[in-house]
This record gives sequence, structure tokens and C-alpha cells, in this order.
Amino acid sequence: MTIHEMQNLNRATIEHASKVIVPGMTLIELRKLCEEYMLSHGADSFWYWDVGAFVFAGDKTTVSVSGREYKTDDHTILLQ
Repeated sequence: MTIHEMQNLNRATIEHASKVIVPGMTLIELRKLCEEYMLSHGADSFWYWDVGAFVFAGDKTTVSVSGREYKTDDHTILLQ
């Protein structure tokens, strides 16, 4: 997969996430759905510390974290 194809897949993954995200879903579930989508659409691995999707919510949306230290929060997505 070329870098341009991967960039397009990343954009498609964000679009997919916007369609499947629902209140009550956890960030862990959303990450899994995003990574499964990428793998089923041509990605064969995730090079950055094996993280395919960084998923944040609430006050965590402004943090900067290394992939080595990243842990997806077990935060539940709420309807606002």
C-alpha cells in the first residue's frame, strides 16, 4: 500500500467512525472498530507502537502522548 493509499484509508476510517459511533460505546470499542476497518481494507499492520487509532474524548482530547505510552481509556461516549 502506498502512502497515498494509506492516507485515503485513514480518511475513510474517520468517515467510518463517524457512522458507527454511538452513545454508550467505549473508546476501546471505537478503537477496535477503527483498527478492524483499516485491517479489512488493506492495512497489514500498525507501525507506530502497534497503535492503529488514537481515540480520545472529553478533557483528554488535548493531550499529547507517545504511542509507547498510549492506553485507550475505558471512557464511555455520552450523548451531548
